[in-house]
Amino acid sequence: MPVAFLASLYPYWGEAAAFAVSAAAALLWDWQASDIAWGLWISSLVTGWVILGASICGPGSTQPGSTDCTPTTTRPGAPGSNRSSN
Repeated sequence: MPVAFLASLYPYWGEAAAFAVSAAAALLWDWQASDIAWGLWISSLVTGWVILGASICGPGSTQPGSTDCTPTTTRPGAPGSNRSSN
């Protein structure tokens, strides 16, 4: 069966598989609710910081290989741009 056909049957199969793996691990290793809550809190904290960092220094905002967050382009009419807004 092609993967596209399986994905069309249930578009959220990846989320369902991740939930099943997590539930199996929780049962297998006898996790407590506090363990799961701390894990979710830490993962959401890390995800938030990654999204924040990516929005500041994300793809397209710097030259390839550059380590600073200086934009390489400006929108027309913005201070420092060479084009006028007209």
